Parts: sequence; C-alpha cells; structure tokens
Amino acid sequence: MSRKNGESQLNIREVADHIGVSRSTVSNVLNGREDQVSPETRDRVLNAVRKLGYRPAAAPKRGAPANTRNISVMMSDWGDSPIVGNGYYGEITDGIFGAVSRTGWSVTFFLDVAWNNIHRELRDFVDGRSDGMLLVAPSIESPVIAALRERGTPFVVLGSTFGDPEISEVDINNRVGAAMAVEHLAENGHRRIAHFAGQAGQSSAELRREGFGKALLDLGLDPEACPVLEGGYTNEDGERLAVHCVESGLVKEITAVFCANDGSAMGALKAFLRLGIRVPEDISIVGFDGSFILGSSPVPLTSLRQPFREISGQAVSLLKDRVRTSRPSVAHIHFNPDLVVGDSVLDIRRHRRPSAHPTIGGLKK
Repeated sequence: MSRKNGESQLNIREVADHIGVSRSTVSNVLNGREDQVSPETRDRVLNAVRKLGYRPAAAPKRGAPANTRNISVMMSDWGDSPIVGNGYYGEITDGIFGAVSRTGWSVTFFLDVAWNNIHRELRDFVDGRSDGMLLVAPSIESPVIAALRERGTPFVVLGSTFGDPEISEVDINNRVGAAMAVEHLAENGHRRIAHFAGQAGQSSAELRREGFGKALLDLGLDPEACPVLEGGYTNEDGERLAVHCVESGLVKEITAVFCANDGSAMGALKAFLRLGIRVPEDISIVGFDGSFILGSSPVPLTSLRQPFREISGQAVSLLKDRVRTSRPSVAHIHFNPDLVVGDSVLDIRRHRRPSAHPTIGGLKK
C-alpha cells in the first residue's frame, strides 16, 4: 500500500480495509472514544496506523502534499508567562526559532494545559497541519508521549531524560552538572551544602538531585550535613525555601546552597538579601541553566550554563530526520554544561565566615 510522490495520503478507508473493520471503528480509536471499541480492536487499529504510517489530515485536500514543513512545539505551563520572562524557555525558544528559520520551515507552539482531550487535539492540530512535534521538558507522566507513540506521530523530547530506547531525546547531562556545582563549592571550602530541589515530576530535577547526592559521597562530604529541601523551578519556590532556612535557623548550619535552576536561585538570593543574609559572605549560591535572567541579579550568579542553541538545533534536526525517514534511528544526545563563575560563591578557605548572623529576618537573635 505504498504511495508514489504526488499521490494523495493514505485515507481512513484503506486503514479500515487493511484490518477488516469499519471506518467508524478507526475513527473512534483515533479520537479517543475508547468506550466504543474493545481493547483488542483498539490495539489492532493503532498497530495498523503505526505500520502504515497513517496520519489523518485536519483539513484534507485532494492531492495535498504529506509534508507541511511545519513542526509543533509542546511546552508545559509554568505560570502566566511560560516563555517571556522565563530564562530557560526563552533561551530554548530562541534556539528553536533559529534552527527552524534557517531551513525555511515554520513552527507552531502549544501549551499542554490547553489540551483537555489529547487524541482530539492531536488530530486537529498535529496530524495534517504539522509533520511532527518537539516536547519541551515534558513531565515523566506526560500523557502526550503515550498518545504520540500510539498514533505513530514523529516526535523528539527536548529538555527531559527518559532513557527509553524508543524515544529520541536531547538534554543537558543533569547528573554531571549537579556534580560540577558541588565540586566547585567543595573547592571553595564548603562542606555543608543544601540542595533546593527542582520541580516534582521533572526528570531534570530527579537527575540533579541524584547527581548532588553522588557528588557528596564521591567527595567524602557528610550527606547528613547537606540537606535536600523539596522545592520547584520558580522564583517563588526559591524564595520560600530561603525564608524557611532563615526562620528555622538552618542558614546557620550550612554555608552554601545548590539550587536546581536559576529561577529558584534568583528567588533564594533576593530573599536572603532582603532578610539580612549576605551573598556570598553569609551564604553562597550556585544555580543551573546560565540563562539571560542573570543580568538582573543583584549579585552575579555562579551557574551551570546550558548550550541552549546547540540543544535546540540538535532536537530540530532529529525531528526532521524522523519526519523524512520511514524507519529513523533513535538518538539519546546529552550535552555537558559549562561552569560560569559569578560572584555568588565565597572561598571560605580564605575568608572567615561569621559564626552567627547579627540579625535574622530583621529580629535580634
């Protein structure tokens, strides 16, 4: 049932005839109406869709070309401004635009929270209107991944590490980056380091936490003296954890904080300063991303810089290969970050850290 160049796309009748079911049965499966078909029939239809490479067009036109030269980008919702004002998303978006525009393709952006019915939205906005999808930092439980795999839609994961042998992904080496942060702090004399952990459900947060823990052991640091605080990736998350450190007295027990990203690091830094805790004299901070938001920091932040344009460009290239190739190979590409040294880390081997802070939160001890 192969097609020659110039012929119209495979249609739903041919898929139905291939496995001996009605067109309505195929339609029910593709539109997620699982109560209308048995599990066995659903599996048969999805297997046929993947095998035949069928992708229903949202607005079918007789003789229309299969390749639209458009890719979709799915992003998670991280507040009111997930792209503008967010260092990570802003950098990744710039990289995607640059990689796509150089080849004459176009790009369409979506937020995952706007998709209430995954199968319906994929039918309407991906199949027929774009050739494939980039998933930017999807959560581990993202339902979009399962839906794309079921439908045989080409996709590449960017900014998350799943290690699935059937999923192509491009990401930073999160464990390596976390280890670099701990090593830099240890080289500056810090042995009591807290970790402000990242967004729950994100592979990057889990891997950076693993890298933090392993680095402590490799360097002979005491994990009991290096607490992990559950947080997130926003300024507010970092601020909340910094306030907790001050109010609980933990800030007296630690000398440094490794934040899972720059957003939380910025929130923590500003909160510490507001509460009378000096950075880096009283507490040192290291972030992760090295994004453009660092220009607004009252203290230049030491951070692990991601090569955003390289990551975005590689992801776009992999997706195009998957679109053009009937049996594309799976690639797992992980870049190592670079340590960008700012002014937020004190070398306590050369400077005596105050034994106690004169004020905490504006109150006398």
